[in-house]
Order: sequence, then C-alpha cells, then structure tokens
Amino acid sequence: RSDLGLKLLGLQTVAERLRAGETAEGEPVDAALSLREVCSVFVARHVDRLPVVDAAGRPAGAIHFVDLLKPAP
Repeated sequence: RSDLGLKLLGLQTVAERLRAGETAEGEPVDAALSLREVCSVFVARHVDRLPVVDAAGRPAGAIHFVDLLKPAP
C-alpha cells in the first residue's frame, strides 16, 4: 500500500525519537505528537529540525526530519 509508511509514522510519538538536550530554532512542537503529525509540520515549515517541548511546555530536545526515516527502536 502506498500509505503504509505514513500509517507506521502514526504509531510512534516525537518523544520516542527526539534528541534530548539538543536545541533548534522556531516554534516548538509537543513531544506527544505522532511522527505522522510532525512530518506535516516539517513540510509546512520547510525545515529539517524542530524544537520539542514536553506536556508542561519545558524544552525536551529537538527532532530532525531524518529521525522519521530511522527504523523503530
């Protein structure tokens, strides 16, 4: 199926792939977003790295677009 990859991205969250301690410029995304949701943010913002915050709004790290392409841990 042509959308299998996107469906798989919907099964994991940013929190599972973020790079703790890293920083990035721009408006942060929530660590609870699915990888599918954050993929849309990458495309809409034309960036390859995003800052990530936890549920309390505290910096949690960053996620890179290439992190979406790595196999699930």
